[in-house]
Amino acid sequence: DGDLALQQARAYQAAQAALEWGISKARNGSCMSSGIDLSASNLAEFSAGVDCRPVLSSSPYSYTDENGESLTLFTVTAWAENGSPDQRADYAYRKLTEKKKKKP
Repeated sequence: DGDLALQQARAYQAAQAALEWGISKARNGSCMSSGIDLSASNLAEFSAGVDCRPVLSSSPYSYTDENGESLTLFTVTAWAENGSPDQRADYAYRKLTEKKKKKP
């Protein structure tokens, strides 16, 4: 169905926007979970969020690479959906995950 394919593509774009926002925050030292406000965009009907977590499970969350540089690895996961599957025939959901590193 064309409407569903369009909504799936839009869900992907909303999730991609949330992922890029989360990566930017992680690289600037603010790794956290948050909802993303898309109300001022053409994706306003979508809810989106991001979850950012250090890969290492205990502080200081960083390691030293082969060049002796200290790096912190983050997993950033973003999602987007346009309502719920029981309320919309054109319901779409996308989830994207990336691992990123940053120098402290």
